[in-house]
Amino acid sequence: MPIDSVSTLPTNTSRRRAEGRFYIGMAIMATATALAGFGPAIVEPGSRRAPMTWAVGLHGIVFGAWLVLFLGTFGLSTSLVATLTQTRAVE
Repeated sequence: MPIDSVSTLPTNTSRRRAEGRFYIGMAIMATATALAGFGPAIVEPGSRRAPMTWAVGLHGIVFGAWLVLFLGTFGLSTSLVATLTQTRAVE
């Protein structure tokens, strides 16, 4: 295995880690904020001021799915970068 293959590894790993921590932190905070804000109305429907309409329900489903994708995208991109880095190091 030639030593030149090591040079293909990213040189700025500490910056990538810091960015990764920022984005996962933001994803967790957005999810926590949404759960804290909307959780009581979901758990106790009687505390709502008006009945939930289909548009509000659809909005909640779409936004919840977006938050799941936001969290999932971070995990997938992190594992993909690690896999690609390991693959290139082996070659």
